[in-house]
Amino acid sequence: MPGPLSRRVVVITILALVMAAAWFVFRGGSWPPSPEELLRRDGFSWRRHETKDFWIHYEAGSFAEKELKLLVRMHEMAMPGLLELIGESAYPRKIHIFAVEDRARMKALIGTEGNGQALVKHHAIVGVFSEQTKAGGAHELMHVVSNNRWGVVSFRDRAGKQTCTNWPGVSAIPGGWFRSNN
Repeated sequence: MPGPLSRRVVVITILALVMAAAWFVFRGGSWPPSPEELLRRDGFSWRRHETKDFWIHYEAGSFAEKELKLLVRMHEMAMPGLLELIGESAYPRKIHIFAVEDRARMKALIGTEGNGQALVKHHAIVGVFSEQTKAGGAHELMHVVSNNRWGVVSFRDRAGKQTCTNWPGVSAIPGGWFRSNN
């Protein structure tokens, strides 16, 4: 029979989980947030640019607005190579891209700080796009596309990393599996 300390730990853990769930419910959000939730998020006013493969969302006056052609090119150029890398000919729907100025805006938008985040089930990515940081692109797209085409696979991080660095001795083969060249 558990002692008083282990019961206390169990009770505290349960309370923490209940409080975390309540926080999500009462703030009106979910994880991962949908593009519709992101577009309604307080403190953000979005502009949108549509391309063949993407809906690109950015804030007025942001670096993304000033460098919209670069942001578009970065994603549109990544898509054909990414599809070839995983052995697919097309992706069946447009992907939402949310470009934010910095990690603080990322945290305000999705509740977590980082440079890039794939919102796989919603076919969306959020990335910091500034003079110093140009996150998103092929890496986050790889997570969205490969997970939605194949389901969650154990090597998805390796596939994502393959799109932002060339790993020595590793290459992709059709279907997305990797083999060693050594």
